[in-house]
Amino acid sequence: MADALVFEVSLPYRALGQNSRGHWRKKALPTAAYRQEVALIAASSIHEQQWMPPARATVTLEYGTKGGRTAGRYQPRDEANAIDAFKAGYDGLVDAGVVADDSRKHLHIGGARISNTWGPRVRVMVEALE
Repeated sequence: MADALVFEVSLPYRALGQNSRGHWRKKALPTAAYRQEVALIAASSIHEQQWMPPARATVTLEYGTKGGRTAGRYQPRDEANAIDAFKAGYDGLVDAGVVADDSRKHLHIGGARISNTWGPRVRVMVEALE
């Protein structure tokens, strides 16, 4: 059994950035697509890494933004926006069974780090709190 679940997904779509001012309908499709992408990769990682979902977990994000503009993806400039842009990803973690719920009872957001030396990916690290 793995102590931590670690996997990588693509950067969120530009429409998922906090500063995106588009109509909600234009944001709905990218939100659903990103949620599904995270759920599929997380579910596969659970199986590969023999992860046993804990009652409570902390999730830390590492953004690699290099090449994000070319890929047409969101490149956050600060940690608060990086966390916000990953909201659909947190829902995908719940869908995959990584955590029971995204409420504070089950999920603690450990923060985000941003690097422009690698990417364009988000490394997701999930660790049991108990």
